This record gives sequence, C-alpha cells and structure tokens, in this order.
Amino acid sequence: MADEFDEVVEEVLASLEPEARQALDNIEIMIDPERPDYMPPGALAVFNGIPITFPHRLRLPVPNQIVLFEGPIRRYAAHGFDVRVVIQEAILHELGHYFGLTHAEMGDKVQA
Repeated sequence: MADEFDEVVEEVLASLEPEARQALDNIEIMIDPERPDYMPPGALAVFNGIPITFPHRLRLPVPNQIVLFEGPIRRYAAHGFDVRVVIQEAILHELGHYFGLTHAEMGDKVQA
C-alpha cells in the first residue's frame, strides 16, 4: 500500500510546473504513515526547514523537508477527492511555507 502511495507522489511531483519542480530541488519529500500527535488534527503535511526568506546569515545547515502524512491524506481523499489532487495541494501548500508565506498570506490560493 505504501509503495502505491509513493508512486502516486512521484507522479504528482513529475506533473508539477517546472518552477515548482525546480524549487523542490532543495527540499526532500518524505512520507510518514500518520501525522504526529503534536500536529493539528487537519494537517496533511508539514514543511520542516528554513524558509528562503530568512536572511542567509541566519540559515542553519539543516535539510529542508516536506513530510506528507499518508493516512490523513488517504482519509481526506476518501470523502470524494482525488488523492493526486490532495497530494498536489499539500505539496504546494508546504512549498508556500518554504517561500516564507503564512497561512493568512496563502489564503485560498493553496489549501492543504
């Protein structure tokens, strides 16, 4: 089951616009089976890292990651949504955080 999900994630990544794919060159995509208990109940993914808007001198040598939560994504998609669309929106939402956008700044542009 996880292999199938991995394949769908790869398909989604390959289908992204070139600009988004280029930005993801600096971000590792990870898949966790479930969301950690400390995350908000509706979270489908999380960006771990330093947004590119932070001053360069403050950046730490930590890898940037987008972690997709497979279980929550599958359960959300089960309510009549295409899992590929849910994954794509989650990736784009977290990519927004990489670019320094807050939830308020993203508004309805990208939801996850």
